[in-house]
Amino acid sequence: MQQVSICRFCGKTIDTQFLYCPWCGELLHESAHLAEIVNRVFNTVEEKETGKRIEKIGQSLDILEKEITSVIHTMESKK
Repeated sequence: MQQVSICRFCGKTIDTQFLYCPWCGELLHESAHLAEIVNRVFNTVEEKETGKRIEKIGQSLDILEKEITSVIHTMESKK
């Protein structure tokens, strides 16, 4: 049998294992430490993904710069 309790914020019946109330979204337990850890993990993943995107943009800019330089040299040699 599933254990239930009452959300102290909205008064709805909830599973005692929930960290957040599915009805009102409030943090149910003083386990804010766990929420902090989860947020830190997501932030780290997001930072890594952002770093990868920035690196990819940098590579694309390097290629573009080489192509523009090549076009400029070609145009100058035709003058």
